This record gives sequence, structure tokens and C-alpha cells, in this order.
Amino acid sequence: MGIYYHSTRDKNKRYSASEAILKGLAPDGGLFVPSQFPQMSDKLGDLAKLGYADLCHTVVCSFFEEFKTDSEFKADVHKAYQKFETPDAVQLKTFGDVCYMELYHGPTCAFKDFALSVLPYEIRAAKRNLGITHDYAILTATSGDTVDANDLIAFFLKQFRNGFAFILIYFTAQGKTCRFFHI
Repeated sequence: MGIYYHSTRDKNKRYSASEAILKGLAPDGGLFVPSQFPQMSDKLGDLAKLGYADLCHTVVCSFFEEFKTDSEFKADVHKAYQKFETPDAVQLKTFGDVCYMELYHGPTCAFKDFALSVLPYEIRAAKRNLGITHDYAILTATSGDTVDANDLIAFFLKQFRNGFAFILIYFTAQGKTCRFFHI
């Protein structure tokens, strides 16, 4: 195993990328971190030529090596970013001599769409890699600072309608509201 994952609290127990993705948090309450970071600086010229979905696939697969040979995952990454309002998900704009990226063209108009759009497909690929067929529950919370809780629910409902079942549970920041959705 090249890159493996371990907890921030215990470097001795190793997990594959698929195991880390499906666990979410390490059993000891720590965060999963990679054993090493892929070196990509020598590939920057080639990476700059890629569209966003291909760039995302390349970077994700450099961390999650077992996804490299999963052709379904590559197709899923492309599906994830087809929901954006722009042809290539990210818009690069120039103002004078300054370049900036517009990160609000996703389903909820928040920068979080870039990571969250591919997450369901990472979960599905991890399940496939480990031979897991049962459903998963996703627990999510929002303070509402960048996206309303209802928008977050709508986002996940749209993302998970691709032939696999999940249960989505969310709690508001006040802790008073709890909604359950079976997708």
C-alpha cells in the first residue's frame, strides 16, 4: 500500500483510502490524514491543461490510489460537475493583472459545492472497492453561514439520486430541528 491513512491521535493503525472515507472519523475520534502527500509540482504544466473534472479526478486519485483504476469513478466525477451552471465548473476571470476564480456556480452557489459534489461518488467507489452493498447514513450539520439547511438537504437529495440509496439526517445549529430523509 503506497499512501495509507492514520488518525491524528494514533499513527500506528493504518487504513486504506476507502476505509477512511467510509469511516469519516477515526475510531479514536481523531481525523484521518494521509501517510504522505503526493508530489505534484513536476506535473503542474500538464495539470493546468485539464478541465476541472479531469483535474479533480487526477488529484483525488493521487490521494486515493485505489480509485485510479476505477473507470466508473472517473465517469462519476464528470457527472458530479455537470450540475454546475458553467461548462467547466470553475470560471477563471481576469481583472487587470489579477486572476480569480468564481466558486459560486454550483448547486447551492457556495464554494463547498466543489468538494460535496464528488463526495457521494467517493463513497460509492469506496463501497465498491470494499465489496460493501448496504446503505450508509450521512450525518451533516450546518450553521447556515454559507448555505441554508434546506439548500443543503436539496443538494444531497439531487446528488444521491443516481441509483444508490442513502439516509440523510441533518441537525440545525440550534439543535432543535431534526429532519430525516430516506433517499
